[in-house]
Amino acid sequence: MPLAAPVDHRLGDATGLGGTSGIPATVLDAYRRAETSLGGAKPGCHLTWALLAGIGKIESNHARRGDVDTQGTLVRPIYGPALDGSPGFASIVDRRSGQWARAAGPMQFIPSTWEKWAADGSGDGRANVQNVYDSAESAGRYLCAGGRDLNTGNGLRGAILSYNNSEDYLNKVMAWMRAYSAGSFAVPDAPGNADQDPVRDGSAERAAARPAPAAGGGAAEPVPSRPKPAEPAEPVKPAEPPAPGPVPGPIAGPPVSVPAPLDGVVTTVGQTVGGILRTL
Repeated sequence: MPLAAPVDHRLGDATGLGGTSGIPATVLDAYRRAETSLGGAKPGCHLTWALLAGIGKIESNHARRGDVDTQGTLVRPIYGPALDGSPGFASIVDRRSGQWARAAGPMQFIPSTWEKWAADGSGDGRANVQNVYDSAESAGRYLCAGGRDLNTGNGLRGAILSYNNSEDYLNKVMAWMRAYSAGSFAVPDAPGNADQDPVRDGSAERAAARPAPAAGGGAAEPVPSRPKPAEPAEPVKPAEPPAPGPVPGPIAGPPVSVPAPLDGVVTTVGQTVGGILRTL
């Protein structure tokens, strides 16, 4: 995610919900709309909705199984844990508030990354990180950064690792991407569902503790480092989607085996794509 956090995303377990490949209707529409938009704006990127869906599955379980209103805005906003340097997390400060940064929205953007890549995918005149249309469009822009061609093995690998520099994360996203490209179906949205992880349930309350002042009395600078990933989860085994259902076209050329690490893929999102974490 453009975020530094462990791979065991409790909102988006890659084997959750019985392994079905259903995607809430509004969330699926957001992924498809982003594919169409980026197809026009950056045709050489070859972004697919299935890639966005793979990331959205892991990051937030498709906005908590469609916990959205008719405009695609989350009924209960999603915020990740405070990035306060505790075990398993990076130490990143939100410079606007002076508090520990938290990833936000269905695609889990940290504040500095959102400011750089935010887009109005819903067409309402503003970019809202808690809206699935805006968040999917912004994630697409981020994945296409630097002239990437996601129709190549290296391009696809580099894009996913820029979101979370973890081989476990890469493998999970690609497994879901392949499952969705082979066939998926829309299921009803579930606004207001109450059976999700209570730790990351969308409370708008920010982390209260502020970081220690830096030398000279100013706010501490962010430390853009991604932690060691958690132990790998069980292998992803998505179930075959039921038929009939709309069957998207296959993704051209996703690698069946993951190639060797790319040169230049480093340990932070900010360093990977134009110094994102250092732009504020």
